[in-house]
Amino acid sequence: MLVKPTPNEIAILAHEIGRVFGTMEDWLVREIVERLIEGAPDLPAEVSEWRIEKLLASAQFSREAKAKMREILERIPPQVEKQLYSVIKATVETGDRAVLEAAFEQGMIASIPSPGSAVRTSFWIEKLQEQALHALNLVNTSMLTSAQQGYIDTLNRAAGLVAEGESPRAAVQYATKQLAKDGLTGFVDRAGRRWEPQSAVEMIIRTTWNNAANQAAFTQLEAMGCDVILVSAHMGARPKCSLVQGKLFSLSGSTEGVRDKHGAYHAVGDWTRTSYGEPDGILGINCRHHIGAFFDGLSVNDTEEIDEEENRERYKREQEQRKLERELRKIKRERDVANASGDREEYLKQFRKARAKSQQLRDHIEEHGLRRSKVRERYITLR
Repeated sequence: MLVKPTPNEIAILAHEIGRVFGTMEDWLVREIVERLIEGAPDLPAEVSEWRIEKLLASAQFSREAKAKMREILERIPPQVEKQLYSVIKATVETGDRAVLEAAFEQGMIASIPSPGSAVRTSFWIEKLQEQALHALNLVNTSMLTSAQQGYIDTLNRAAGLVAEGESPRAAVQYATKQLAKDGLTGFVDRAGRRWEPQSAVEMIIRTTWNNAANQAAFTQLEAMGCDVILVSAHMGARPKCSLVQGKLFSLSGSTEGVRDKHGAYHAVGDWTRTSYGEPDGILGINCRHHIGAFFDGLSVNDTEEIDEEENRERYKREQEQRKLERELRKIKRERDVANASGDREEYLKQFRKARAKSQQLRDHIEEHGLRRSKVRERYITLR
């Protein structure tokens, strides 16, 4: 079985890049807050002049934001290339060498690929890297546009609150509180869902790394001339993936059955009739499964037997965990923005909420026997 890096390993790799965008978003939000708080008027009569002054300063904010983003994000392309090759290398350098040699001796495969053969297939590696960097650049552009609009919207919101009778400083603090709650936009998907920058980037990276590992596996299978594959199995699989996990499939659709090394017969499905190629299908976006070669009379299906009801419940609980992690990071950002705006009361409120949310998350993980992912809970600020 060709084994790609574990979901947790891929999550860590994705988080390394995602958190750069996350800290960049938080820096932009805090910059907006600090720039608008600075020189905030004490009297309602001074608000109009303050608003004009801050509107004129928005161009400078945009220039400085672009420069900072360029400085911080220029390290991303080398990271993407390094991680991409490490994922592929980890995938192609696994497998049972003895089984491969036996299959070759019996004429089941045309050759035994060398460990680095898929890594040297540079064309599709470069294409995946190019696609990832293009998607990350779109997030970068969207985040900057969102920050520019956030600056103007927050300024206008504060001015509007003063016009309604709120004190100038309180109005600015309330307006920036809304900005911290909303955050910036990484991108909007086809369904109209708004993604925060860090979540968008981590999704892009996880998908690219999965695609790289899967492509490396298919490259190896093609080089060997292997037709039958075994899909891995794990608890918490997505609905479409749960239908095919732990089963055997023929890439060509021509093999109907095989025997394992113990002589037991196994039916083989048609890979072209699975959900492969669909975003939420097997080996699709965020899929944690992998595939490997299965040789008639030599291999064994040692995947874990998964109870469907338990699998559905586990998937539901893991999705709730992801939701709690996102909420925790968001509260921590609101806490820090309140601190930057000088709103002591709001800061203490968010501080207590962060502690309570963290405890809720730990309780959820312990109650349902889930694996904690500390990298998803971290909130790292850019100083």
